[in-house]
Amino acid sequence: MTSAQNSQSTFYEKLPSFDQFSQITSDDHYHDVPESWWVVITDVKGSTNAIKLGRYKDVNLTGAAGITAVLNVTGRTAVPFVFGGDGATILIPEELVEPVRKALGETQKIAKQAMGLELRVGLVPLRLIVKHQSKVQVAKYALTHNNFLAMFRGGGLSLAEKWVKSGGPDGSNFLLESTENASDSTLKGLSCRWKPLKSGNGKILSTLILAKGSEMAKNQTYKEFISELDRIFTGAVPEVSRPVSRRNLFYGSVLKNTWREARLAGQSGGSFFKVFFEKLRDVIIAKILFTLRKPMGGFSPETYISEMINNADYRKFDDMLRMVLDSSPGNIDRIRAYLEKQRKAGLLYYGLHISDQALMTCLVFAPSDNQHIHFIDGAGGGYALAALELKEQIKKDKVG
Repeated sequence: MTSAQNSQSTFYEKLPSFDQFSQITSDDHYHDVPESWWVVITDVKGSTNAIKLGRYKDVNLTGAAGITAVLNVTGRTAVPFVFGGDGATILIPEELVEPVRKALGETQKIAKQAMGLELRVGLVPLRLIVKHQSKVQVAKYALTHNNFLAMFRGGGLSLAEKWVKSGGPDGSNFLLESTENASDSTLKGLSCRWKPLKSGNGKILSTLILAKGSEMAKNQTYKEFISELDRIFTGAVPEVSRPVSRRNLFYGSVLKNTWREARLAGQSGGSFFKVFFEKLRDVIIAKILFTLRKPMGGFSPETYISEMINNADYRKFDDMLRMVLDSSPGNIDRIRAYLEKQRKAGLLYYGLHISDQALMTCLVFAPSDNQHIHFIDGAGGGYALAALELKEQIKKDKVG
């Protein structure tokens, strides 16, 4: 690898980070992604129907699987990604395209065999997006030490998603076909062991906001909405509206957790029963540790739980604002009224979904070293069903 290539592959690692979510609109934090990089788009095909059948946990787990597979390939090389509920968006340097392509092909097979779900995967070269007068910029938001979320803007991700789903310029096809084999390490670290997170304030609100107009106008719209949340939640948005807290973290069923993880790992060619009993051992030990809340072997359950709360991705930005908020019904009414007023003023589109619980899907690489992140979505459909309302608003706007 040349020095120039190495500089590009470590581009995201070297970016300066910021730790105030209210600063997501600041131009100072965004940087152009190198044109040699690629955009990876994944989503569960037919996720809406699967959710209607009550399979939203499986949809979330499959949506997070693409991120897991890519991060297992990249190793210590940090890459920007965002979880969208039924899929994900990830950016990778050019030298990782082939190993990532293989890992995601394996993930498609696992999703089909273990979950009965079709994971659609597309890889789009960023240079083609730039050629079509769009761009991708990324900012690095620090959740905690060594744990970051990527924030994206520029419109390039939306264009890549459109090409993956509907075909690119000149009939280009960016879709990936699944492979025949899967390795033991493809989805290492992916788990979903915690019970659904019950709301402490009344309801869980999954929120999507897509601002309209110029980049400056969009930034102002997002900034004003975040300020409005401060007013609605009386200036304590993270503390009051965070859907993950000590009061609602309860470890799930040993057998259900073991079965779910063994199904994923058991598709890699090894003995399912061997994998099952290995997972059973791990889940039982974890259940005991989190029940007793006593440190063991350098691992502190109390520390880990504190890190979980801080490492939850309940607020993010990828050409639109995504939030999962624990809110009272009254505050939800205020949020909807504000957004509807802004929509009628031609400033934005929005989608909301209300449920009683949130779901948490975990990616754990080194639990004793704060190397874990926790993807949050609303139960019963969350982001996927909120997107239906947003798309309907866009459709009506175009027809009108």
